[in-house]
Amino acid sequence: MFLDTDTYLCQPVPELFEILERCDIAMAHAPMRYTGEVPVPAAFSEFNTGVIAYRASGENFELFSRWLEHHAGQVLRTGDPCDQPALRRALWESDAKCVVLPPEYNFRFVLPAFAGRGPVKILHGRHPDMAALAAEINASGSPRVFLPQLRDAGPRCFRILSGPGRAAGFWFGLDACCAKWIGKLWDGLRARCGGPTMKRRG
Repeated sequence: MFLDTDTYLCQPVPELFEILERCDIAMAHAPMRYTGEVPVPAAFSEFNTGVIAYRASGENFELFSRWLEHHAGQVLRTGDPCDQPALRRALWESDAKCVVLPPEYNFRFVLPAFAGRGPVKILHGRHPDMAALAAEINASGSPRVFLPQLRDAGPRCFRILSGPGRAAGFWFGLDACCAKWIGKLWDGLRARCGGPTMKRRG
């Protein structure tokens, strides 16, 4: 199994190895679906490369070789180093049997994300306390939508929503930015006056 350095296993995942008894490779879709244009049908979505379960097979050897070839060509043509468009094209051209993992096995919490019934198994993103974040996300086993903390929210997080969602994201981001600067200003004033500083969460 390949895991990005910013992933965190909330629980053991032996079921991923069980899946590999019936397929060559297993990955979750990229949350944004596309990061680059490649000559494949639009319905064949891009995969996120942060969590890849795979087995040693001739199909995968060919897949990875073609992925490397397409990526090198992409960088030469466009200068874009993103590896996911090249994988999408290589997988479309490949005979490797791929299984699509649900988002609970590659939970990109840096964007608004949905989890179904049951626990999230693998977190993907950077956070100062991954164990606490895992406990928060898995406090409920019901279907749920996770939003980044208010201080991390902004237009980047909400641009995938409708117009009202994007507007909310703008004001949430503005509010979070103002809260940060007010807190810093307050701390500076209190420090100069010898008083206590503001306590901020996270």
